[in-house]
Amino acid sequence: MSTIESVSHEQRLFAPPREFVAKANVKKADFDAMNPAAAADFTGFWAKLAREELVWHKPFMRTLDDSQAPFYKWFDDGVLNVSYNCLDRKLRSIAKGEAITQDVSTLENPAILDQLKQSL
Repeated sequence: MSTIESVSHEQRLFAPPREFVAKANVKKADFDAMNPAAAADFTGFWAKLAREELVWHKPFMRTLDDSQAPFYKWFDDGVLNVSYNCLDRKLRSIAKGEAITQDVSTLENPAILDQLKQSL
């Protein structure tokens, strides 16, 4: 048992701005609906979500390795491209018209950057 006692007893709540809440990917009702599934099968819940929401180069077979707790490993036998999952998939979903292709070394040109921003 720890001998450190917390002296912080903060009780205030800070609600996010309505505009922020409106743009949330997961709405409160969705979150509330997911909680029972996560509570019933914690690793199964995260495995299902990872398979549905991420693109895997090599799919994982093991969801959680807790053999060296507290040093947990999630999806450690799988391989994914974080850049693709965070950026490329999003760009594909919002892209309009033809893509602008340009040598990376010339992207410092402000006109090209403006064209790129307008295409998104």
